[in-house]
Amino acid sequence: MVTQVTQYILVPNDIASLNPTEILRFRLPDRATVFAARAARLRKLADNTPIADYLRLMAALVDAQHAVLQTFEANGPSRDAIAQAQAHSMPIAPALTGERDRQWRDVLLRLLDSVERVGPCTRRSRS
Repeated sequence: MVTQVTQYILVPNDIASLNPTEILRFRLPDRATVFAARAARLRKLADNTPIADYLRLMAALVDAQHAVLQTFEANGPSRDAIAQAQAHSMPIAPALTGERDRQWRDVLLRLLDSVERVGPCTRRSRS
């Protein structure tokens, strides 16, 4: 069962009353349902639309993300990497460096293999 969360947009007075030094809290999505619910929504949206094939492909990818996430545990940065990043006011994982945890490639390959196993995401056969 998927529960809907209602969010509202803050009005300017609400924003002004916020403490600017407070770290904003955020809620992580539920790992057990976030991708499953998204895949179901994409499949429902695929009914009677010109981009149905694309939406079914995205649903297959989201199903793969759901499967991977159920057993995935990310490797966090080392204490040294965090300390160095903080000391130099740099991001912990700079976008332009070649260094990456090999784990991301394993996840990518799992996603690609899963989508490939689904096969064509079209209702009609292509010739």
